[in-house]
Amino acid sequence: MLKEPRACLGLRESRISRGKALGGTSAIGNLMYIGGLPEDYDENGFVQWDGSIFRDIFMHLEDYTGSEQSYYGHGKGGLLHFEDAVYNESAKDMLEVHYIKVGSKRMPKRHSLGMISHFLMTKNGERYNMAKVFLTPIKDRPNLFFSKNTLVESIQISEPVDKRATGVNVSINGIRLSLRARKEVILAAGPINNPKLLLLSGIGERGYLDKLKLPYKAYMPAVGKYLQMHVALPIYVSLNRTCPTCEPEVYNETTLYQDTFEYILQRKGRFTHTGVNNFVNYILTKKTGTTLPNLSVQHMYFRIEDRNLLAWLEAMDYHPKIAGRLLSVNKLNPMMMFLVTLIHPLSRGELNLNETHLLGDPSIKGAIFSDEESSDFDTILSGFNYITNLTTVMDDLAAEFMDIDIPNCRNYKFCSMRLVELLFHILFTVTV
Repeated sequence: MLKEPRACLGLRESRISRGKALGGTSAIGNLMYIGGLPEDYDENGFVQWDGSIFRDIFMHLEDYTGSEQSYYGHGKGGLLHFEDAVYNESAKDMLEVHYIKVGSKRMPKRHSLGMISHFLMTKNGERYNMAKVFLTPIKDRPNLFFSKNTLVESIQISEPVDKRATGVNVSINGIRLSLRARKEVILAAGPINNPKLLLLSGIGERGYLDKLKLPYKAYMPAVGKYLQMHVALPIYVSLNRTCPTCEPEVYNETTLYQDTFEYILQRKGRFTHTGVNNFVNYILTKKTGTTLPNLSVQHMYFRIEDRNLLAWLEAMDYHPKIAGRLLSVNKLNPMMMFLVTLIHPLSRGELNLNETHLLGDPSIKGAIFSDEESSDFDTILSGFNYITNLTTVMDDLAAEFMDIDIPNCRNYKFCSMRLVELLFHILFTVTV
C-alpha cells in the first residue's frame, strides 16, 4: 500500500495479506465462519441476488454439526463444515460480564447487535479451508486439473464484436502458454488480482490503458476504483497479574511443549482454536436510522510472557518502539487487545498497476479516512471512546489503557485528543 497520511504510520510497512495458496485467504484467516446478514446482500445492487437467495444457497452448502442456531439457522449435510469453538478460557467470561455493565447483551436470534461467539471452520482439530471444502471432494475427477507455480498474466478477449473471454495467458514455472477455454473463463482471483488482471487484459479506462501501452479491449472505467478498506484499530489494555478471572499464569516453554504435544498426538488443546478471538461484540455507536452495527470488536488475550504476542507483533510489523513497549508490559502483566473494526467504510481507495513492472504487485491507495464528512474517522473514534468507557468498569481487574509509545507522539498528553488521533497511526487493514 502507498503511504497513508492519517493511518498505518505506526507500521514499518503497510501491506495487505493475500492467501497465495489453494483456498485463498481461508488458508491464513482467523478461522471464523461469518455468513453475513441479509441486508449485506440486499445492498449489492443486484435484485436477483438478494439476502433470501444467499440464505438458501448457504443452507444448501453448510454442514453445521452443533446445536446452537443463529439468525435464520444453519444447514446440515453440505460441504461447508463448521462447528462450535470448544475451549475453556475464562477471559471470555470476564469480557462478557464487563460488556453487560456498559449495556451490551448476548446477541438474540435474528438480531445483529450484541455479543456472539462465532463458529470456527475447523474439523478434527484442523483448519478446514475452502480448498478442503470444495476441491478435495472432486480432486480425482478426470477432467479436473490443477497447475501449481502458475501465474495468470492476462485474459484472452475475442475481437472485434462480442468481446468474450476465450482463455487465459499463463506462466508456468517461467514458461508462457496460452490456454483456450471451451466454455467459459471464471475470474476468481480476489479483490486485488481481479482488477489487476482486468487492466492487464485491456479492460478499464482507455486513457489509463493507453498511457501504459496496454491493448484496449473494453471500456470499464470503474475497474480498480471504489476499493473499500475495512480498517481496524488495536487498543491494548493491561490487566492485574493477580486478577481471578484472567488466567494469569506465565506462558512458558513448558506450557508451549505441553500444548504442542497435545495437539500433535490428540488434535486437542489451545492450538485447535483462536482463544477469545471468535468472541465478537457488534456495536452501534452512532444514530444511523438502522439497527445494523457500524463497528465490531474482536479480542486477543495474551498471558504473561505470552509467546503469541511476539508472533502477533511480527505479523503486524509494528514499529520497534511500539513492539518493545508491549513486550515489556507483558513480562509482568497479562494484556487484552480490543480490535475495533469499521464495518461499513465510506472512504474509497483505488488500485493501479505497477508502472515499473506491470506484472508485479499493484500500487494500492487505501485513501483511509478520505470521505468528505469524515464519517469513517468519527466512527472509529466512537469505538475508541466505547472501549475507554469499558475500561472504567474493569477496575476490579486494574485494567489500564496502555501508552504504547507511538513514535513522534511523546510531546502530547496521554489520552488527549491529539494523541488519540496519532493512535490511529497503528491502524491496519483487515479486509478489502
